[in-house]
Amino acid sequence: MADIKTGDIIPMQTISVHGLVEDEDDPGYVKWSTEDAIVRGWLLKTMEPHLLGLFIDLPTAKDIWESVTQMFYDGSDESQYYELRCKATRTRQDGRQINLYFTELKSVWQDLDRRRPLRMVCGADLKTRKEELAKDRVYDFLAGLDGVFDQVRSEILRMKPIPGIEECFNLVRRESQRLVTMMGTKATMTAPPMAMATKAPGSLPPSNESSRSFQTHEDIDKDKLHCNHCNGTRHTEETCFEIHGYP
Repeated sequence: MADIKTGDIIPMQTISVHGLVEDEDDPGYVKWSTEDAIVRGWLLKTMEPHLLGLFIDLPTAKDIWESVTQMFYDGSDESQYYELRCKATRTRQDGRQINLYFTELKSVWQDLDRRRPLRMVCGADLKTRKEELAKDRVYDFLAGLDGVFDQVRSEILRMKPIPGIEECFNLVRRESQRLVTMMGTKATMTAPPMAMATKAPGSLPPSNESSRSFQTHEDIDKDKLHCNHCNGTRHTEETCFEIHGYP
């Protein structure tokens, strides 16, 4: 790391194999030490907390960089690109908010662009390739949406031409807000979905015994429910207040 930006500041022969300036009386030592500390801080701040302990005691940015390279770089950009492509096609909303799902997908696409930038020379071919790539990302985004968005997904696929990814996100986001508003209104005026499903039109009110039996059965069923969004129990993402709003 010391030879990336500081080669013009301190001659390389004054740096030891560990990236330290051997002669602390050297006129450039203080400046080098300051810049190295800044770069070292940048590297440590980008690490996950559970990995920080592996590198925090290393003395220089060069040591940290070399250690990270040895531990985590597999030497194959193709394998990393393959993993990103798989992630782009397998990422699903799974009850999360639309913006969280879209942000994760967009991060994967940005990594893909950095690892394999378009290198076409012909302007016409480059434009065609960009259009095809943009359309593929719309398909990835729509394919990962929850089933509640089937209608808006079908409407987008019928558009000629298919809108860009940002416009698709906006259409789905607006539909999500509409669904949240509707569900929030219903939640304050009607019985819970499980209770509604047991009531047929025109049926007589249940007796006290059957009512107690139904309530016991309902409580048992609710105990088996789990929400992957808030990690709560007795409900799922379909009725989670954190997703759809509180009554």
